[in-house]
Amino acid sequence: MRTEGAAVYLERLLQIHVATMAALGALLLGLGQRNPALPLWMLTAAITSVWVTDVTGWFRLNRAVTNVAAAVAFCIFLWQVSELRGLVRILAIGNLLVYLQIILLFQEKEPRTYGQLALLSLLEVVVAAAFRQQAMFGLLLIVYLFIGLSALVLLFLVRERRRHRPAASRWPPRAAGGRWPLAGQESAFTDSVSASAGQAGIGRELRRRVMRMGVGTLALTMVIFFTLPRWGRHPWRGATAGARHTVGFSDRVTLGELGTILENPEEVLRIQLSDFATDEPRRVGEVYLRGSVLTYYEDGEWRYRGPVEYDVVGPLGTVPILSTERLLRQKIIIEPMDHEALFCVWPFASAGDDPRLFVNPGRQLLLRRHDLMGQRFAFELATDAFDRNTQLPRTPASRRDRLEARFLASPPPTEGPDALPGLVALADQWLEESSLDRDNHDACARALERQLRDSGQFEYSLEGQARDGSLDAIEDFVSNNRRGHCEYFATALVLMLRSQGIPARLVVGYKTDEWNDLGEFFQVRQLHAHTWVEAYLSPRQVRDWPARDGPPPQTEFGAWIRLDPTPAGSGPRINRALDLFGKSFDWLNFVWASYIIEMDQPRQHEVIYDPLTDALSEAARRLVDPRWWQTTFDRIAGAVGTGLRNLILVLAGAVVVIVLVLAYRGFRAVLGRWLVRLAGRTARGTRSLGARVEFYRRLEAALARFGLVRSPAQTQREFARQAGRRIAESTGEGHLAGLPGQVVEAFYRVRFGGTTLDSTQADAVEQALRRLKQAAAGRS
Repeated sequence: MRTEGAAVYLERLLQIHVATMAALGALLLGLGQRNPALPLWMLTAAITSVWVTDVTGWFRLNRAVTNVAAAVAFCIFLWQVSELRGLVRILAIGNLLVYLQIILLFQEKEPRTYGQLALLSLLEVVVAAAFRQQAMFGLLLIVYLFIGLSALVLLFLVRERRRHRPAASRWPPRAAGGRWPLAGQESAFTDSVSASAGQAGIGRELRRRVMRMGVGTLALTMVIFFTLPRWGRHPWRGATAGARHTVGFSDRVTLGELGTILENPEEVLRIQLSDFATDEPRRVGEVYLRGSVLTYYEDGEWRYRGPVEYDVVGPLGTVPILSTERLLRQKIIIEPMDHEALFCVWPFASAGDDPRLFVNPGRQLLLRRHDLMGQRFAFELATDAFDRNTQLPRTPASRRDRLEARFLASPPPTEGPDALPGLVALADQWLEESSLDRDNHDACARALERQLRDSGQFEYSLEGQARDGSLDAIEDFVSNNRRGHCEYFATALVLMLRSQGIPARLVVGYKTDEWNDLGEFFQVRQLHAHTWVEAYLSPRQVRDWPARDGPPPQTEFGAWIRLDPTPAGSGPRINRALDLFGKSFDWLNFVWASYIIEMDQPRQHEVIYDPLTDALSEAARRLVDPRWWQTTFDRIAGAVGTGLRNLILVLAGAVVVIVLVLAYRGFRAVLGRWLVRLAGRTARGTRSLGARVEFYRRLEAALARFGLVRSPAQTQREFARQAGRRIAESTGEGHLAGLPGQVVEAFYRVRFGGTTLDSTQADAVEQALRRLKQAAAGRS
């Protein structure tokens, strides 16, 4: 009964491991497809099948139902393949694997069924690797490795137990004796508690062996992954499973749309600012990343409208040349998006020759090639937009900006269906109360910005607001319901500035202050999407640049000043705690993307081959350079005193000799062990092991006195049973029959179990040998 219970326990472990393996495989596949349905279906099926199919046996699919279900799954697969195109067809393959696994989970399990489930799960992981994955995929893959190894080991044990069932469980029954008497014995598996009593434990021993195999596999995999040469110049970045929506940029922006996505923590990009000369990372304050500018507002909607000759895409060289002072390098990695738009700090210039980048000067829009938008994209630019770790609130204007400014100063109408009388009146009232010179555009613009942001008359809210349909949305915002998010505040300020004859435009992009200390970069998420305002100042107005805003722009065409009327402290915030764990995981994603996903041939040479080659070359150069040795010894002698110089030289020489001797002896030992294993012997290990099982040699010597010698075809246990029976028959003392077996069982524990005998066990062995010796002496 104990053996039967252990066998049930073993198979139950296998059932749980295989179900867990199936659920993890579906989870990895779901991460790649960004589809939570697959993991949930599989998790539900795995838990349910273990109980209703494996434990209780209440529900099991027969062969006919299984075949019909598999045929239906295959028809669904064919339909999905016909609906999908390109590499995305791999989605259908992943779905088919999940369907087949669910069907097999509800069958009565045989070793073949377990093997099929494990194979399908492994194929799911292969399919999942074809998609873009983050660091979570790698962490779960490590867990999957250990679960899979445990499942395969358990499957091997269950299969071997069923294959070598005892004779009593076979039909027709096999004789218990005969040539192989051990075939009639049932194998026993116990837990770690029973293992302490002298039996081989399946719990602790299995975990220990699987841990060693898993760690060894991971180490070997890392060595192969990082050192195996890449043949292609570009890494496999995965099949497209739905690019992310580009929040922060659109050809048209409608008031009210942005608030619905400002609580999404999904990562958009990460940006690292560093000194352009030393490449040392720089931490600054808030960072504004421009996407595009919008110039025309009508009926609650913004879009771009400007001279046709400016709304064209050109090479990156059309961006104005920057001053070399305060120059920083901005390294940006942007996630796959559904648009070619890129986001960066303006003004900028190319940090190198990158033919993948283009610019639309009219829309102030940086672009990449269309074929690159569906993959993670890394690029570098230079910028001088920071002074003393603060992003300057100005951007130099170009000749085109100066000509276009007149189109951006058209005041909103005060009559008609698109009239904004309340907005115009409120702007007039605020400037009248401020007693500012209306010709001082900079002061007037900042006064209106402060009123919207700091007066307390307006409230920031992400919730959708009820608006008066008979009024323009922004007119309702300033006159009736003064609640809204950044789009409303920025739109109100642009239109107020235009009502005063000040050219202004709306800017859409991202604003972030989320700094990651581990990776030394800024994290930009969907919830950081933001809109702000840029107002144009003519060259005459720039001459009166206030000192608080840093040095004046070095341009003859004027400048744009950045205005952010959104109330302070009301910007988007992450709705989950970004504690040390969260930032560590973000940094892990950065490492995963940079050194795993993007490990192509150039990156491998840059990160691994080149540093290793340089280190080895430098070490070799120093070892053969007498001046380096002389300098090193002089430094050591200078640190401890010149009187010890000779002693240090002697000690150093002695250390070198000792290291060489030890290395030589170690090499000989390793080579000797390898040769011994190759010859099928164990050299010194055999001698030490022989000393530990000397009592078995004494047993064979004692049995030889009875004329009993073990044949090469007999195991020690078979020989002991045969010898015990013959001794009992020849002496007439039945209690002697079990003594050889007692000694042999102790021999098995030492020789094959790797254990040592305690004092009680050793005394029992000695007593058995003594009694056998006495019986042999009495017989003679």
